[in-house]
Amino acid sequence: KHDGILAISTPNVYGISTCITGRYSSIFNTKDHLFYFSEDTLRKIIEKSGFRVIKMITETIYIRNITTMISRIMMKELYHEFHNAMQNGFLLHGISIVNMFLRLFGIGDQITVFVHLR
Repeated sequence: KHDGILAISTPNVYGISTCITGRYSSIFNTKDHLFYFSEDTLRKIIEKSGFRVIKMITETIYIRNITTMISRIMMKELYHEFHNAMQNGFLLHGISIVNMFLRLFGIGDQITVFVHLR
């Protein structure tokens, strides 16, 4: 549709949990993604394809990446306590505040971009 808006969502290769966990990040351990993008690379490919970026945000933190890394570093018992706290929502209480900072600094694990055909 000529006047439509396209929404694209993809992992951020420079997201905070990927920066913390490195090659152990879940985005690299799946066959779902053939290419990895940062905000800059995604913007460039969108613009080269004839689209105009309306809005781009990064948000969310991949908690699974962090808990997986903790499990590799720390004792299993401590990992299970941390994981249970996450499941019960204890540590997720401040996620909206965390997302605000992730958006501000562009280090969220998920990039969402809205584009329009030029």
